[in-house]
Amino acid sequence: MNKWNYDATDVKVIADNEPMYGYQPGDMVSGERANNAEDYDVDAQGWGVFSTNNDMHGTVTINLSAGSPANTKLMALANAHKEFTLSITTPHERVYSNQAKIQKVPAFGAGTKAGVKSWVILCIDYNDDMSE
Repeated sequence: MNKWNYDATDVKVIADNEPMYGYQPGDMVSGERANNAEDYDVDAQGWGVFSTNNDMHGTVTINLSAGSPANTKLMALANAHKEFTLSITTPHERVYSNQAKIQKVPAFGAGTKAGVKSWVILCIDYNDDMSE
């Protein structure tokens, strides 16, 4: 297996068919599924059964600089309460949802620096694929 090299410029975030850009320093985007994919029950005698959890919802957080023009697109989606598609790709991983909505508008702040707008996106069908 080859070692994977990481370059942040290879990360692409697309919300409602529009590329996101102008990230805050540090983590640009993160996400996770809300529930375990598998679970189990074991009785007092040690007999057990696995259960597949088909609830695939999760969240994605996009950290934009307060000065990023991409905030305008996400604000429009939030204000319209619009469901949209979301895709995050790297050379070896893809996170996507066909049923995403903005959870709430990020907090407002003004100070000595531009600040961060952390957009939390709810995904009914959070999917994560990985390839070589």
